[in-house]
Amino acid sequence: MKEGYTPTSYGQISQIAQIYKEFGIDTITFYRGITPDEYDTEYILGSRMVDIETIIENVAEDHRLRVK
Repeated sequence: MKEGYTPTSYGQISQIAQIYKEFGIDTITFYRGITPDEYDTEYILGSRMVDIETIIENVAEDHRLRVK
């Protein structure tokens, strides 16, 4: 399974779903810049990003998203 990772992100760009999708990546792990814990939005070109798992370790919040 391919999984994208966004290190040290202080917010997510609106094209992140399309960028990963073009590389055949349907799961993204990142931290910072996303709230609330459940995140669902529509992106340009019909890509959709849905938070399927939230992991909290120490102070950092990790989020795993699936792009549909």
